[in-house]
Amino acid sequence: MNLIKQTYLLLQHDFSIELRKKSTLFSIFLYVFSSSYFIYFLMNTQGALVHLEVKIWNILFWILLLFSTIQNIYKSTVGLTSARYLYYYTMFRPEAYILAKMIFQTIYTLLISIVSFIIFALLFGNPVVHYGLFFLSISLGSISFSIIYTMVINIAYHTSQSAILSSILGFPLTIPLVTFISRICKEAFFNQLSDHFVYNFLILMGFNVILIFLSVILYPYIWRD
Repeated sequence: MNLIKQTYLLLQHDFSIELRKKSTLFSIFLYVFSSSYFIYFLMNTQGALVHLEVKIWNILFWILLLFSTIQNIYKSTVGLTSARYLYYYTMFRPEAYILAKMIFQTIYTLLISIVSFIIFALLFGNPVVHYGLFFLSISLGSISFSIIYTMVINIAYHTSQSAILSSILGFPLTIPLVTFISRICKEAFFNQLSDHFVYNFLILMGFNVILIFLSVILYPYIWRD
């Protein structure tokens, strides 16, 4: 089987498993809602919602989405049994496996980001002016978060200290990533685009392409171990 067909079959398999159990998706939604409400409750008691700035809304949104994504990918990867991993190892190419996981987690993260936006809009108001640009930013963010943490957590899965190692590997990559994503997202809150929009957009796209390329090249070496 070629790479594309194997990737497609793995995606089908992942979605069929998710549709059967459904618990992971609901637990993530519950996490997003409870975290958002907790932030709302604290800010409301401190009177911080009266003049909530757009940049604070943007920061809180991306922090919540980042940690929701990490939790989802970690639970999905750690929940993989050794028997199922051996099945993947014997039946599929490592490139197909990691690409399928990235695509699956991207779709999952995009769904989480849409739900997060709806909850944030209900609790904190909706400052978005350009919806197309906003959904472009959350799509890019979903791709970026999924690529980084799918690769990092799958690398850490093969060690005895997976939680610690995934944090150490993911944190240096996350800082520049969140910086550029939040800058692009901020453009959606104003009527005119800044002069740096195209620059930030191209850097983020290049960052994603490099990460995918490195994942496809490096993961087969980890797969053998």
